[in-house]
Amino acid sequence: MLTVFPKNQRMQPVVLFKGKGNIGVDERQKYAKGVHVIFTPKGVINGQSMNMFCKKWLEKVSDGHPKLLIINSANSHLKPEIIQNLRKKNVVVSIIPKGCTQYLQLLDTSVFSVFKNHYQAAANEYIDNYTSRSKIKSTAKQQRILCTRLISTAWIRTQKSFDLERAFLDIGYTWIDESPVSIRTLPGFIFDPSTVTISTTNNDNNEEEEEHNEDQLMAEEKKKNSYLFNMNNKKLKQLNLDQFLQE
Repeated sequence: MLTVFPKNQRMQPVVLFKGKGNIGVDERQKYAKGVHVIFTPKGVINGQSMNMFCKKWLEKVSDGHPKLLIINSANSHLKPEIIQNLRKKNVVVSIIPKGCTQYLQLLDTSVFSVFKNHYQAAANEYIDNYTSRSKIKSTAKQQRILCTRLISTAWIRTQKSFDLERAFLDIGYTWIDESPVSIRTLPGFIFDPSTVTISTTNNDNNEEEEEHNEDQLMAEEKKKNSYLFNMNNKKLKQLNLDQFLQE
């Protein structure tokens, strides 16, 4: 799992391994520094691992200012309780519908292909320097350790390969003034930042006015984001764009 920022990359890669996580301290100490490892039953992200990721992400980004988290519409990303908790932490969650990530998700448009190339290059370097393809035999423990190190190397090289701040501008995530923005991945589409309105809150409100009853807040979340609850009830994997528009 890769996370990118326009400036100051604060989040190292998160790696999901299949298993229960019953490993020794010795193995964890050999993982690449900074790479965060999560074990899941099937080796793919689920609600529990997404919650762990969000906690790690909040640790890295919390600075007293509002945050925007842009993610795709995978089921594990849309757990209502996770989104609700992020909102309590002053985080706005923006969801990219299924079928739109190749146009609107920066990781897809700019990062993944570069990262995969660097990962393959790092793997080839390891083979050339230490062994040969025909002689590679390693335990599951050794494979996990090597994987974290290759990912760390590939991620460092990826960040040096291109200007992430420029990439954020190209896809329309950020802009430098109120001039209309043309998104590189969507030819013909123009966004006008001057149409955005910013709401402000009164900081002098009493604490009692700022606190919300938990049951009332949950009810409001269900009403506001009914498509998320419906999605979980229907066991859907991702929401399509037309499902967003219907809601």
